[in-house]
Amino acid sequence: MRSRVFLALFLSAPGWIWQAGEPPLENRLATPVESYSLRADRLLDAVTQAAGAFHIPVGIEWVKLTDASTRFAHSWRQTTPLTVLRDILNAYPGYALATGNGVVHIFPEALRGDPGDIVNLRIGSFEVDNQFVNFAAYQLALKAKTVVAPRRSAQGGGGASIASGLGDRRVTFRVEDATVRDVLDRLCLAAGMNIWVVAYPKEPAKTQAGYLKTIRLDRSVPDEDELFFPSWAFLVWGRPLVSVRE
Repeated sequence: MRSRVFLALFLSAPGWIWQAGEPPLENRLATPVESYSLRADRLLDAVTQAAGAFHIPVGIEWVKLTDASTRFAHSWRQTTPLTVLRDILNAYPGYALATGNGVVHIFPEALRGDPGDIVNLRIGSFEVDNQFVNFAAYQLALKAKTVVAPRRSAQGGGGASIASGLGDRRVTFRVEDATVRDVLDRLCLAAGMNIWVVAYPKEPAKTQAGYLKTIRLDRSVPDEDELFFPSWAFLVWGRPLVSVRE
């Protein structure tokens, strides 16, 4: 039975500032850790567990099933969160790590700077005026769709699978000259969801406009162009992953 993915979003304050009391990202990544152990079934689980343990905001681009058979188990002593994340990626060749906008980005190295990667899509200005955050996520997907999979006629078209939980709140903000990644980071930092995930199918698929198709976490096969709608999920530190179907 297909499970439903909830993109549970809520906003605590506008702007790029991090939650009150949290040190800058660079400080958290370099904080000494006396000992830490981690066991996970795949890259996505390993990264989200480590991010939750050390309160690291993370944006993950994940190719589903490419790492399904590679379990990860490791223990560290006298380490740092950055070392933990790098060691995880060493177990999953092909992934890279970078930082930007106060968020750690983990992505397939092959997609670095790829103009066909939807999160690299430059959407210009993006504004939300006193709207619930789940609606902001939908608006972002809708704006991206007009470029990556425009409708060929007035008929047809897909819809979003975006639900809200944990007390969705209203938000007002505007960003200029932004990429999809920039807006996802903004929501990640402001909404208290801490982690965003964009998933791709095992076999790459592109829209007729030449952009890589994303899939929901409960799917393995992308939709046809007329039904395709960009998707992303937001997760909370320390909460187990749900609705991720192999």
